[in-house]
Amino acid sequence: MFLLIGDDISVRTRDVVLILDADTATKNPATRRLWQQMERDGLIVDCAFDLPRSLILVKQPARDAVLYLSRFSPATLRERANKRKGRNSLDGKEFTVR
Repeated sequence: MFLLIGDDISVRTRDVVLILDADTATKNPATRRLWQQMERDGLIVDCAFDLPRSLILVKQPARDAVLYLSRFSPATLRERANKRKGRNSLDGKEFTVR
């Protein structure tokens, strides 16, 4: 299953590690450091084109992980995932909005 996260970009739901609310995540020093490190390493894909509403960490086969910045809220992404699966999960993983 795939999850559309913005700008015609979809990710495999089984590869989604976490989805965070961008406002909340940027207040946390550990998350800020992760974001800065991934930016330095060129591992951020901005599909928000404005202020992002969510951060989506996705594991990649060729790399450790990529951080996607999405204009969609975590709740919207959860609804999309749930519509596809018919339950509150991403390929069997518990999905919660943080």
